[in-house]
Amino acid sequence: MISLQPKESILSSEALRPKGGCMGRPVRVLIIDDSAAALAAMKKALEASGFAVKTAKSIDEAVPAIGGAELIIVDFHMPGQDGGPGLPKLRSAADEAGNARAKFYLHTSDPIEGANYGKYGFDGLLLYKGNLPRLVAQMDAIRPK
Repeated sequence: MISLQPKESILSSEALRPKGGCMGRPVRVLIIDDSAAALAAMKKALEASGFAVKTAKSIDEAVPAIGGAELIIVDFHMPGQDGGPGLPKLRSAADEAGNARAKFYLHTSDPIEGANYGKYGFDGLLLYKGNLPRLVAQMDAIRPK
């Protein structure tokens, strides 16, 4: 059986090295997750790695915040509206905000939902939800150059 529990409990200094985005400015990220604790931890880890981060606790809360975000991290399981079914609403809001180039990433530790990220229309998948060093590494890998 594969364990999806994080093995690392602290962020390494390598994972936290500052990096700029396009033309040296921070890459703008919007994280959508119903857990305040998860949002705070992800925001802290990504900001320490050089990202500019906004957060939202629901699809509806994310709609007005989506303008300018380059990378949008969406939790799948949320009360009210899950991330997959809510993606069309988010894409529409991004388009209306003149942000059609935004990339949407499903963030989950659910292997079944993760395997279906393309079916829902996500641009990519961030695995191992709850593992901050892995999140930072995955975000570094997709950071626009």
